[in-house]
Amino acid sequence: SQYSDSRQQAITILWQQVQDETLPAQQRLEAATVPLIVGDSNYSDRAQAIRFILTFKQGEDTHTYIEKYWQPVSSSSNKTEPSDIPSLVELIQQDLLPIEARDEIYKTLKQMVSHFS
Repeated sequence: SQYSDSRQQAITILWQQVQDETLPAQQRLEAATVPLIVGDSNYSDRAQAIRFILTFKQGEDTHTYIEKYWQPVSSSSNKTEPSDIPSLVELIQQDLLPIEARDEIYKTLKQMVSHFS
């Protein structure tokens, strides 16, 4: 669909910004943060965002930063696909994520598993 094409273009541009070392670190960090804020971003984009954020921040600072910006994923506009499972597992294993975010991911995984059984 046109929506998913433009969404894919937008995420591609974001990742290019994040990796552009000529840009200030703060600008690159802000670009990496967008998938955490946008409700219709998928879990694989969020996992990638966390990987990028970890290149800019460490330790407790990272936890606080992610907790500040993480917004729940909108289930109405975002269908979780079986291809998202590795990203869901990767995110659950991130101790840096807020408990609410990990709960949300567990629920999503549980719903996916119930569809398969």
